[in-house]
Amino acid sequence: LDRSEGVDTTLLLRRVDLVPVSLTLAQAAEESGWGTSRFAQQGNALFGQLTWSPDQAGIAPRNRQPGESHRFRSFEDLFASVQAYMHNLNTHRAYLDFRRQRASLRKADKPLDGLHLAGALVRYSERGQGYVGALRQLIRVNDLNDFDRATLVDGGAELVVRLMPVKGPAKGPGKTAAAPPAADGQAAGPTPAALDLDLPPAPDAADTAAVETEDGRY
Repeated sequence: LDRSEGVDTTLLLRRVDLVPVSLTLAQAAEESGWGTSRFAQQGNALFGQLTWSPDQAGIAPRNRQPGESHRFRSFEDLFASVQAYMHNLNTHRAYLDFRRQRASLRKADKPLDGLHLAGALVRYSERGQGYVGALRQLIRVNDLNDFDRATLVDGGAELVVRLMPVKGPAKGPGKTAAAPPAADGQAAGPTPAALDLDLPPAPDAADTAAVETEDGRY
């Protein structure tokens, strides 16, 4: 980024967008053997991220060949593992197509679909399309798309988070709205609050083009 002209907020917002929960869960299950791998058990490593840096904690694979120096990154806790995974998808040049497709879904006012976006992760694994197929199978068989519509609990009250493209005057972050009424013939239960987080309009294709940064990532 050209810091002499300030921060490109449009590009920044494309890189802090969400990763569908269904896709995250599928990758964690696939990469960690449903949490049973040595790297997950000993290093909270859920996503099979590699490192060649001596400054990053990691665990060497047992089948590493002489002369190889790569290790699987390890983390203090699971949160740090998820945080690194999100940063990886949102910044690395290998996942530019993932970010472009995600921006296209936003521009079309469509939900972020884990099944669809899994197709943009062909470079995440040496298995290529085989890896993509495995992720999609995990999402389908385990109904992981249901988690994309999950709700959060805030102080004992249900909180539904909705990300909405800006249409007309922005409401501003943190505005709440009433949840839809119960369907006819159904008893009305507790009404969850709805937290609407407004997103700026998705950019044109040129705004999601690769951009070189100081550390070489896109």
